[in-house]
Amino acid sequence: MNSLTWAEAKVRIEVITPIITTVALVVGGIYGLVEYRDHQREQRLEKTFGYVERFSSPPISDMRLRLAAFWVEHDDAIVNALTTGSPNARAVAFHRVIMENIAEEKLEAEVEALLAYYEQVAQCTKLALCDSDTIDAMLKGYAAEFFHQFYPYVCDVRTRWRDDSMGAELELFANPGSAPNAACQ
Repeated sequence: MNSLTWAEAKVRIEVITPIITTVALVVGGIYGLVEYRDHQREQRLEKTFGYVERFSSPPISDMRLRLAAFWVEHDDAIVNALTTGSPNARAVAFHRVIMENIAEEKLEAEVEALLAYYEQVAQCTKLALCDSDTIDAMLKGYAAEFFHQFYPYVCDVRTRWRDDSMGAELELFANPGSAPNAACQ
């Protein structure tokens, strides 16, 4: 058996200690990064499911129900507006039908509240504060449907408030790849 002297053992320990320390730091750093990423993902999912819960609960669910009833009630007039005349005439007729009926039924508050809600969802996704896959699967279709149904109101708000950013995030969220404010051109 080969025995080490104290001096030889000390030299080996002095060489091995920094190597072990470096490996421990690297492994600890990797573990910390993995835990941090997992924590970030958990936070994104928690925020995302907060939006999903709001979507399924009053007052958002009540507003959606009221607007769905509006759409069903005015279905004939909307279909007629969208199928009669030139493309320009159809766009003007659709805008008129939507705006007149929203005013008549006093749905401005519901449309504006849902517009704000969907804008928040779009911003949350854009800023990566929410999980985009979950938002896409659970809310994006509803957001796009809302925008496509009520864009005449969004355009009217932009004009009245002289603010083209109103609903812009929702428009880009509902129509990826489109030009900003394309719906109101």
